[in-house]
This record gives sequence, structure tokens and C-alpha cells, in this order.
Amino acid sequence: MPFLISDLLLGESTEWIKQLFRKLLIANRGEIACRIIRTAKRLNIPVATVYSDADRDALHNSLAEESVYLGASRPSESYLNVDRIIQAAKQVGADALHPGYGFLSENSILAESCEKENIEFIGPPSHVIDCMASKAQAAAIAVEAGVPVLPGFRETEYSDDKLAKLAQTIGFPVLLKAALGGGGRGMSIVHSENQLAESLASVKAQAKEFFGNDLIIIEKYLNPARHVEVQIAADKHGNAVHLFDRDCSAQRRYQKIVEEAPAPQINQNTRERMYEAAISLTRALNYHSVGTVELLLADSEFYFMEMNTRLQVEHPVTEQVTGVDLVEWQLRIAAGESISHLKIPSSPNGHSIQARIYAENPEKGFLPSPGNIQYLSYPSESDNLQMHTGVRQNDVVDVHYDPLIAKVVVSDSDRSKAIERLKKALRELYVVGVDTNVTFLSNLLTTRDFTTCTHDIKFVENNLPELTAQNRELPTEILVLALLYLTSKLTEIWPEGLIENDDKYSPWRNKSGWRLNSHKEFACSIECNDQIYNVSALLGEQQTVVKIKERVYGCSNVQIFDHAIEAMVDDVEWSLPVVSLEDEIYLFHQCSRYGLRLSDRLSAAYSTNVNTGSLTAPLPGRIARVLVEEGESVSTGQVLIVVEAMKMEHPIASPIDGVVTSIPNSENQLVDEGASCIFVEPSKQSDSISNNE
Repeated sequence: MPFLISDLLLGESTEWIKQLFRKLLIANRGEIACRIIRTAKRLNIPVATVYSDADRDALHNSLAEESVYLGASRPSESYLNVDRIIQAAKQVGADALHPGYGFLSENSILAESCEKENIEFIGPPSHVIDCMASKAQAAAIAVEAGVPVLPGFRETEYSDDKLAKLAQTIGFPVLLKAALGGGGRGMSIVHSENQLAESLASVKAQAKEFFGNDLIIIEKYLNPARHVEVQIAADKHGNAVHLFDRDCSAQRRYQKIVEEAPAPQINQNTRERMYEAAISLTRALNYHSVGTVELLLADSEFYFMEMNTRLQVEHPVTEQVTGVDLVEWQLRIAAGESISHLKIPSSPNGHSIQARIYAENPEKGFLPSPGNIQYLSYPSESDNLQMHTGVRQNDVVDVHYDPLIAKVVVSDSDRSKAIERLKKALRELYVVGVDTNVTFLSNLLTTRDFTTCTHDIKFVENNLPELTAQNRELPTEILVLALLYLTSKLTEIWPEGLIENDDKYSPWRNKSGWRLNSHKEFACSIECNDQIYNVSALLGEQQTVVKIKERVYGCSNVQIFDHAIEAMVDDVEWSLPVVSLEDEIYLFHQCSRYGLRLSDRLSAAYSTNVNTGSLTAPLPGRIARVLVEEGESVSTGQVLIVVEAMKMEHPIASPIDGVVTSIPNSENQLVDEGASCIFVEPSKQSDSISNNE
């Protein structure tokens, strides 16, 4: 069975760590901050955290001994402010700083500042971060270390014309990448020469925005390919080891969503060559700390992509199959201990899979879904299931940060059992208030390609309709259970004061549908997925009869709990989680969430949908680029404006052929969700065609 991190005994004593690290400042937020705190507390290292305006009441602050305010919610004014981070470390008397992942975790300026202030940076030296931060320089070092790299151009001086010629030389498709990029941002696949100019402009703009430098590299795009990575660790004494491999091929928008260890279906010879290449690169850098060498794998050939000089989001799957606490290893290495003193596993034990739960809408191109989490229930943790999170019920998924809610990490003796365990965990995870990718993840896990591990890095993109299919058709049994739940609520006594009657037993105070000398009857309209269903119920002593259209259902043994309903519907036993909010209830079934509310049929019948010509922001963000001018003619599907929010770009395209009449906001201006970004009116020709029809 896989190892339990809670049972690890990775050293004889931690007393010397307490003496060396008086206090650890965690220069991060959310899930990773909480993760680091767990290990630090186990090692008796006092912890301080930092926070922005949006994170005043965040979970990671409540877990720390003390917290330091950084500034406004925007990352550039808080979590990306090196001077403020260093000031916070000095303020709390920290002699060690852990950057987590993201934000400043691979920022050489922060590492160098720590070195100058005699603060131990939990990571490699600043010059090593610099080497690997540039994809061009990283590739050059990889070549010197004997690590295979893809054909491409990685120089620092070039013109757009030169890039176009190089793309022809390399052969399409090619991949444009921000030279200082990471995290799936600043990348674009170019399939033909006529796409190159537009893609280059887009990638340059993203590179400048996210990484402060618009330098671009170009590589041969390998398709099909898998994303496989090797976990390494090296100390300050010249020792370097690998901790096996992971597969991260399940990706959306170049970002990982499901990761597993070990990487399945790779022959041992290929594994050994990958391990040797990773260690060779590590030694060439004089690296110390933990790190990850990322590779593209096609058949049995692999190619270097990049080296992440930090803890990876997917590190828990390696921990589960090795019994190694990677955060502890980071701390011990930083403190000067030799990894030869640590327990290095000889082989991975079992299989582990991690799924990232995001607040996003897969049906809308994985559009982030910021907002208040009104209800949140995680599956119960066990020896084989861990929940890594920094989010609680009533927390807000803020527009300024990554929309990660949690990571579900499961493990078992083999891959098929781990997949089944993860599917079960997803069925027991309930979120209300924001959209999530839970149904999408469930769909992905059940595909033949994933279960047989024949998927590649383009699998999600190539199968979006199947994978993002929500249950738009409401199963009638769900509607029956919703009605039973609603009738139970509506048959309660009206609260005092709502009607002018002091007799609480008066039938006029009862909402049950009571009629003299008759059965209790209840009829209403229920709205779900923009559909309205007319339903009725006849409430008897032993059985309730529900009618939907011409279909009649017999219901018995109905039990209503705080967050669940149980009932026999036509002799079939049902038990579903239910969340009841002010005017809406949510039922969960097979990883799908159904939101239902009582509908006002009159208002629905008289409602109108007026097209004002306004194209609005899909969520709060910043106008990244305006691609058209007032008075310009545009065509259906043409991208007019790009909104950047939650670390992603969201293009707004014209739904019609028309003319741009107004652009209320300029580039870099902040807009709220639903704000009018651009106005497009149909062209006269379009109007005349429409009228003729």
C-alpha cells in the first residue's frame, strides 16, 4: 500500500532544525501555504504568513502564529512585491523563507534578496533560478548536459521575419513560448504560416504582461506526446537523487488538471534514461533543493521542456508513492543536511492520482468562476485520500488569484483502483456558489483513453464536447426528489408575524395545501437549466403521488435531513445530498449538480430578451488588448477585445457581422463582471437580410 505522510519518520531528530530556523515565513497563500504549515508545525518550526486585502480572513492566516499584511489584493501590490516580502520576513524575525509555488517561487530577485539579508531561501541559489528561468538558457544548459531538446530557435536577438523563416525551416506545427514563461501562459501552437503573425503578437503581449519580457522562443511542436516529469532532490554537498516520475498529460489550456505517479506504461529502459538525464542536468547546475525536470515523451524518445526550481502543485502524488515529505526535504536541505542521511526509497509503492478542483466553467472554455462559496463539503479523508486546500465554506474565490479550490489526492495498490477511488471521491465533493470542473473531471476519468493511458497532452482539447458535457437534461427522478424536498419545506408552519393570526394551529397558517375533506395537494413550476417544469404532488399518509407531464411516480419512505433526502421512487431507493439556499435547492448525483428553484410562470412568460449590442466582460478583470477601433466593420467570430482575469486571457468575439459603435474602456482599465466592454451594431446589410427573412 502507498505510504502515509503522517506516519513518516524521516530523521532521528528535528531539534537542530528548531535551532537553525527560528521562524519560517511563507511567502504565499491558499493551499500551498497551508501545506507548508503542516510540515513546519510537525517539525516544530514557528510559522508566519503574509496576506493581502482579499486574504484577511484566509485559512492560511488562521493556521499561523502570526501574519503580516502586504497590501492590496492585486498580486503586484502584495504577493509579487519583493521588497514588501523581505520587509515582512525581517519584521517577524524569520531566518528562513518558503516561496511555495507560483508568485515569486522562481524569482531570482527574491532569492538574491534573501541571500543578502541572511535569510535562508527554501530553494536553489538565485543564479540557478536565473539559468532555468530563461527557456533559451535552460535549453542550452540541457544540451551541454547531454539532455535531448526539441529542434528550435532560442536566441535573444531576432526579428519577426527571422522567426517566420525559422518556423518554415523547423516545419509546422511549431510552438511559440514566452522565454521567461511558465504555468501554461504565453504559449501558442501555430499550424501554418498565415497564423504566425497573429499568434506572435498574442504571445508577445502575454509574455510582457505576465513575465515583464516579450522575448519569444520557437520550437518544433511534438504531437502526439505525453508530459512526463522527473522529481529530483539535491543537497549542498553535491549529492543528487531522483524520486521517480509523474505523468501530467491531462491538461487544459496548457495547465495540468490530473497528475499521477508513477507515469504508467513506460518501459524501464526509458525511465532509467530519463532519470539519468534529470540527474545530469541537476549536477550541471550545482543545484540544491527539490526540483522537477519536465519532459515531452513520444514513444520511447523524450525531450527537455523546462526545469521547475520549486515545489510542484502535483508533488503529493510523489509523496504518496515514496513516503517522502518533499517540504521536509526542502527544509532539511536548506538547513544543510545531506540527503544521504534521509530515507531514499528504492522503488515507488502503489499508484497515486491527483485531481485539481477549480472554480471554473468547462462548458464556457474553462472560464473562471469567482464568487462566494456558499456551501462546501469535502469527502472524508482516510489513509488513501487526502484533501489539500486553503478554502473553506463562505470563503471567496477572488478574481485576482488562481481559481484552485482544492486538490483531491488518492492512492491505492494499482492504477485502476486509484482511478475508482478518485471517481468515488469526486461523487462525494459538493460545492455551491461557484461553478466547478467536478463533472468534467469525472467525464475525463471514465474515458477509455484515460483508463488505458493512451491519452496525450492534446486529448482534452481534442475531446472537449464529450468531456465538458454537463447533464443538461434533468432526470425526472431528480425532479421528483426536488419536489418532495420542496413540499416538505412548504408544508412547514408560516413564521409568526407573516399573517395576522395568533393561533399557530390555524389552518390559515399552514403551507401544506390543506383542503377540507380532501388530500393535501401541491402544484408548482420548477426551473432548472433554463427549463420550466410543471409538477404536482398528492400527499397521502403512506404514499405521495407526483405527476410530471403525463408520468406518475409513487413515492414512499421519504426522509428529509439537513443536507440529504432519501425516498423510494417507483420502488427504487434514492439517497441524494441536498443543499438548500434562500430561493434555490441543489441536488447532487453522479458528480453532477442540479440547481432548482420555484419559478414564477407569469414573470417568465412576460420576460423579454433585448439585444442592446453590448458585449460584456465575462468576469471582473482588466482590459488586456483592444483589437478594433470605433467605426470598424467586424465579422461574426472576430475577436474584438481581450479581458485578462485570474491569470488567464478571455477573448470577446463579435456574435454578428456589424460595426463597432463604441469602446467604453481603454487598455489596462479594470472592469466589473457584466460591464460593457464594446458595442457592436448590426450592419445595414445584415438588417435588410434579417428583415427579408
